Amino acid sequence: MFGQIKISAALLVGLVIVVYVAGEQAAEILRYNRNGPDWYAFLTASFVHGNVQHLFVNVAIFSSIVLLFHGELTTRSLWLVTVVCGFTAVSFEHIFGKPPFMAYLIEETYGLSGACYGLLMYCALARALRRDALSLFLGVILIFKVTVEAVHQGPLFYSSVEAPAVFGHVGGVVFGALLAAISKLWSGFKADRAVA
Repeated sequence: MFGQIKISAALLVGLVIVVYVAGEQAAEILRYNRNGPDWYAFLTASFVHGNVQHLFVNVAIFSSIVLLFHGELTTRSLWLVTVVCGFTAVSFEHIFGKPPFMAYLIEETYGLSGACYGLLMYCALARALRRDALSLFLGVILIFKVTVEAVHQGPLFYSSVEAPAVFGHVGGVVFGALLAAISKLWSGFKADRAVA
């Protein structure tokens, strides 16, 4: 199973790299822009990166999450959580990345970080629901971090882009937690049906 997850993760990373290598013209088409958001940009913006440092940081974080938490993932859940949390991250920026929620207007949103936050929250909560205290602690720290960044309207430590999508990170965490809870409920429902 881990082999399939590695292949899926490699495909996702490959997609991100291909979009970056395709250049600025492709990025312009695929990134979310508040002045003219095309519907598909809510899905594609997560695969666009502003510079090589931004790309490297997000790919390294995504890959680390997959390697550390592969036991919590299936191929389907990896794709589902990554795409849904990426979509949600862009949607949260669309809704909250402007006054009165922000002191300034977020014009563009792109990058895999919202999906990474969602994937990490999904995996941490999935493990925490199996009574793993360290994963519960990680989830609490993640919630604290994105909350402080949203209130502060900027990163706590570091950013590889000028204006990071703090509300996109919140959206990723919220939907990562929601997807983990739904997955847990669904697996319990399937187990109950199998017994009945």
